[in-house]
Amino acid sequence: MPHLPYRDPDELDATQRRRLIDPWQDRFGYVSLFRRVLLHDPETLASWDRYYRGVMTDSDVVSGRLKEIAFVVAAAVDECPYCVANHGEWLVEEHGYPMDRFEALVAGEFERLEDRERAVAAVAAQLARDPAGVTESHLQALRDVGFDDAAVVELFVAICSLLSASALMQGLAVDPGDAGRDLSRYDR
Repeated sequence: MPHLPYRDPDELDATQRRRLIDPWQDRFGYVSLFRRVLLHDPETLASWDRYYRGVMTDSDVVSGRLKEIAFVVAAAVDECPYCVANHGEWLVEEHGYPMDRFEALVAGEFERLEDRERAVAAVAAQLARDPAGVTESHLQALRDVGFDDAAVVELFVAICSLLSASALMQGLAVDPGDAGRDLSRYDR
């Protein structure tokens, strides 16, 4: 049971609903538990949306798919079942990522991943486990697969945004089983 109740989007006034819920509902067909928790403070949710859109925008080097790979790894290391399930579903269903490779990400078995994925996964795991433990070899692995300094920063900011969301979801005891859709395939 979550520490805060999930807020019903129908409790919002029409303007807030149009701004914070309808675009999400139209695009994804549901309202995430993350949103339902943040609805307790609609302005914080609006700020998060602006920030997250900027973080998740594809760039020439760091695609949304690579960011989702990083999210799944960081969430698994950080032991956030909600984040693993939701970002796992997104990675597999929306980005067409193979289920066996998703399972390898969660298990920390990066050997069979492609070079770019392996470099991203290794950095995500290290940032989630011990940010001060990131070494030049982590950065060199990223550079070897085409990351410049701007792309490194972009990736790190994306990973840190997941870790922030992970702390929020874990701190409020949000359970992927509460989502109202079957995430059991991704629940690790």
